Amino acid sequence: LLSFNNPPNELVDALVETTPDDELQSSCGINIDGPILDLTEKKNDEMSLVDMKLIALVLKKNTSVKCLKRGDMINIPIHGGIEGDDKVVEELYLTYKDLKPIDGMIIGIGLMFNTTLTELDLSSNEISDKGAIVIGEGLKINTTLTSLYLDRNNISDEGYAHIAKGLAENPSHQTNKPNE
Repeated sequence: LLSFNNPPNELVDALVETTPDDELQSSCGINIDGPILDLTEKKNDEMSLVDMKLIALVLKKNTSVKCLKRGDMINIPIHGGIEGDDKVVEELYLTYKDLKPIDGMIIGIGLMFNTTLTELDLSSNEISDKGAIVIGEGLKINTTLTSLYLDRNNISDEGYAHIAKGLAENPSHQTNKPNE
């Protein structure tokens, strides 16, 4: 699913498949309450890329989670959204929300599972390269997002390279050229 290098993907995938859900969630330091995975209590410097991969794998395994949340700012529907909520989120504008790298990482994970979002504006925040890396991972999988705005986020060329790589590796962004 993801391409973080440490630990090897096969090892983490095998661990996730054989570990009971409650142990897996506690090892990630997360709590799933009904259909919502709320990461509000996570501090900005508490999550590593490996933590994010584990959370993504928990979400892959647990399709009953319908919403990825962090405080009042981020609320991304995943796995089809919450039942009974007939409001489909297609556009999400999070400009000037003081989003930190952890928020960018959470949004990246949300993109892996979201099937409705077409436009996402994250302009004028503090997502940085750390958030851009996971957003790039999300873009490898997401097939619905058509517009993404990341200007004024303290993202370097290296961070934007991860975004570009995610787009390039997504089969839904590849076009078949007719044989000449």
